Amino acid sequence: MGRLKVATCPACKEEFELEDDAEVGSIVYCPACQEELKIVSIYPIVLEAAGNVSDDDDRFLDDNGDSDPKKEDF
Repeated sequence: MGRLKVATCPACKEEFELEDDAEVGSIVYCPACQEELKIVSIYPIVLEAAGNVSDDDDRFLDDNGDSDPKKEDF
């Protein structure tokens, strides 16, 4: 088990712990208000409500993380 880091919920401002191995893009839930949060930065820890995070940058990526130019021409 990794070390714990303290994060602050942007919705309720409650502090809670994240595992040290938490990764950018992971979804976590605030234990106080149950808000669904996406990790957008680890150093420093930045969380945003999952519904507010834009997926524009990766919506055209295929399963390998490669851009598919045919999808960008719609």
